[in-house]
Amino acid sequence: MSGVGVLVLAGVGLIGRGSFRPAPPLVLPSNLDQIDPEVASLVRQRVEQAHSDPRSAPARGRLALAYEANGLWIDAASAYEAAAHLAPEEMQWRFHLAIVTRHAGESAAALAMLRALAREHPSFAPLHDRLGSALLEAGAVEEAKESYRRLRELEPRAPEGLVGLADVLLRGGETAEAAALLERAVSIDPSYRSAHYLLGLAYRAGGRREEAARELSLGLEAEPRYLRDPLSDELDRDKVNLTERLARAGAHISEGRAQEAVPMLEAALAARPGNVTVLNNLAVAVMHTGDARRALDLLGEAKRRDPREFSTDLNLASCYLRLGRPVEALRHAEAAVAAAPEVGKAHLTRAGVLVALRRYEEATAALQQAIRLDARSPQGLLMLGEISLRLGRAAQAREAFASAARTWPGLLPAQLGLVRACLDLGDRAGAAAALASARTTAPANPQVAALARQLEQARP
Repeated sequence: MSGVGVLVLAGVGLIGRGSFRPAPPLVLPSNLDQIDPEVASLVRQRVEQAHSDPRSAPARGRLALAYEANGLWIDAASAYEAAAHLAPEEMQWRFHLAIVTRHAGESAAALAMLRALAREHPSFAPLHDRLGSALLEAGAVEEAKESYRRLRELEPRAPEGLVGLADVLLRGGETAEAAALLERAVSIDPSYRSAHYLLGLAYRAGGRREEAARELSLGLEAEPRYLRDPLSDELDRDKVNLTERLARAGAHISEGRAQEAVPMLEAALAARPGNVTVLNNLAVAVMHTGDARRALDLLGEAKRRDPREFSTDLNLASCYLRLGRPVEALRHAEAAVAAAPEVGKAHLTRAGVLVALRRYEEATAALQQAIRLDARSPQGLLMLGEISLRLGRAAQAREAFASAARTWPGLLPAQLGLVRACLDLGDRAGAAAALASARTTAPANPQVAALARQLEQARP
């Protein structure tokens, strides 16, 4: 397999004693000037390194990693072929050659490579994970089962083996056995979306509809996941395309590390001056660090460059709300709803502004619309529960908090809200059950202790 590219260099190298043969050529993608500028810069840097030592397998491998990390599958395959040619004893290059070959759409060739590698390296656990997935794709279910069993023998604590084997069992109708494996997988890693999704399918097949709905919701937008291998860390560092940069920055923000996301996004903006998507993401990161005024400047620039982008209006609404200017916030929230009426987050943002303006009935209607449009986020149900409590509608609050607690088990605000709603209704049994769940989730939380005292005082 060879990459589609422009020849840059053909080196000559020594092999054996006194014999020569050409080193594989170095190539660049033919559309390098049209791809992401940070990807292009990384590729040029790696080509220069390989140019300085054309017989170096690691240099070719690092070039291949840059291609693979940024989705340039054919060019990655060409570079991995070169690395494997220069160092055939190092299986990591052939392993990743099989991975990118499969991504390039040549599934049969990739499967043949993985099978050959498994015969040569039977104790390399990540290989059995990839092989199991390729075998399932090819319909070789029994062979896939053996591959995942081997993975579990080699890495008994890794949830990937449990999920792979459960996938095989589900296809054979063994739903109870699959569910047991998947329950173990999500207990090891609650963030494993594919495991939640498959567990939802297993529960649904077993008639456990309510639990199935919860797990399927937790598994929405699941991406394939594989056991990490020795090149995984370097591969992650090489993911410099805009999509990956934004995803990593978003993860930092959601984990409360917005300060780390800011320089990442500033670098992305320097490479793409005026990019509205980057401006919006940088504004969100800056807002989370507490600098709402700088965020407002960034969003103003985004609005000038593309007045029709509804996400800019969403972020402007949040920014003005943080600055204590709800009237201006509402103007932008309503502009976002008008531009994207089918996006739940637009209605959720408008509801938040309406709450700040104490227009609770309008906020309730906006939240109900947000919940209908976006079942993946608990925020609408939580906000609806809080407003209902504020308006003295404890039954409606209990329904909202209970729905959130069922769909997102372990969500402490939902559990605490449910305790409060049940107390308001005089439902001590319901309050006690919700409090028990909250104690399991966060036994040292002061709100849990305060509600426990309140429940004790509410005894007849």
